[in-house]
Order: sequence, then C-alpha cells, then structure tokens
Amino acid sequence: MKPLLVLTAVDREAAPVIAGLNQTEDILLSGIPLIRGLAGEKKVYVLVSGPGVFNTAAKLGIILAALKPEWILQTGCGGMYPESCLSMGDIVIAASERDLHTGLESKSLIPSPLPFPLMENSPHIPGFYNTDTSLLHAALDIIEKKEGRIPPYGPFITVSTVTTSEKTANSIARSTGGLVENMEGAAAFHTAAIYGIPILEIRGISNPVGSRKSEDWDLETAFIRAGEAALYLLHRLPQHVWHPQQNL
Repeated sequence: MKPLLVLTAVDREAAPVIAGLNQTEDILLSGIPLIRGLAGEKKVYVLVSGPGVFNTAAKLGIILAALKPEWILQTGCGGMYPESCLSMGDIVIAASERDLHTGLESKSLIPSPLPFPLMENSPHIPGFYNTDTSLLHAALDIIEKKEGRIPPYGPFITVSTVTTSEKTANSIARSTGGLVENMEGAAAFHTAAIYGIPILEIRGISNPVGSRKSEDWDLETAFIRAGEAALYLLHRLPQHVWHPQQNL
C-alpha cells in the first residue's frame, strides 16, 4: 500500500498528529526531514514545510516526487472571516482553495487571470482548486461521528500577506465567500495537482481574520483541535477513496 502524507506549516501543528502515531522515527528523504510512523497499519509520513506558499510548494514538490503518497492531509490553524458563522476552536474542512495573490491586479480583491495557464492541467479558474468530492464526503462523515455534527466546510482562501484589518477581512469575505484564511493551502493544492495526488485540508480556527489583538487569538487550541481531528481521519479514512478525474 502507498503511504499517506500529513502536511503542516509549523512543528506545533504537527505535534498532536505525531503524538498519536506508533513506531515514529526521524528520517531524511531527498534531504528533507520527516517523521515516519504508523496509524494502525497505515504508514504515515509527516512533513513540516515552514509557513507560506514558497516553503510549502518547494518542500512538498520534493517529497511528492520521491514518496508518491496515496493522498495528502494538510492540517493546521486558520482564521475565520466575518459572517462565516464559525467559532474559535471550530474544525473546518476545505471544499476548495483559492490563491488570492496570483494574477493581474484588478478593481476587486480577486486578481484577473494571467494571459497564460499556471500549469498544463490548470483548473478552470486559475488559482482555484476543488477538493476531491469522494475524499471530502468521506472526511465529513467521519468527523461528524467524532464531533456529533457535520463539521463546517466551504471555501478556504490562501494569502501571502496576512489580513490585519476588519475592512479588508470584510471585503475578502464578500468577494470570495471564503470561510477560512490561511497561508499555505493553495500552494499545497497546486503542487498536489501537478502530481495528480488528492489532498484534503482540515484546520482549527485560531482567530478572527483582521484582528491582531492577542486576546482574540488561541493558537494552541487550534493546533490541538486540528491535529487531533487529522489523526482521527488518518485512522478511519480508507486508504483509497478518491477519483483522479475530480482532483482539480
């Protein structure tokens, strides 16, 4: 069986996942450090890429070329946009990812498409990536059993510049319908699409987008909640639950 790959931006996001794996060991693969362990009988690798789109795309691309996992599970923290109806500590699953910063400057916050595709097997909307339907539905069913309710799911927005004002947060939410802001998702989805490997993203809410007040943030709870949910999925998601034609 092919292994599974867990992707996080920072060590604290990976820690709850690693703590729940058996027979863990540090390894190097193509010069990149990973943790290898077992979730039941499933072989799992954990990659901490570093924050942001550049770290994510660069390191994930190297690992996918060498490892070729069955699917990727991206986990970590994220901010909630205004009127998302989310709460601190909520577990949210990405139905799609959107890169907000690649393209041509436009009158809106959403860039206009470049005059050439970002990659050969480009999505219909440049910088927009859907989660594989069967992988998404399987994850929703599993998390519903854990949480006692269907978890929130919907559009995630990837930014390279963290939103620090309520005005911008409201504008992004209105323009995109986004629920969650993060700094890595679209880069991971893009890289995974190049290799034809499905990816699922699950995040814990750590803050309201637009606020930099320390009292509005709870990173530790978000790390733990997302990591524990990711570990729950690793143990219960079937090894093969996706359809290649739905990858983009």
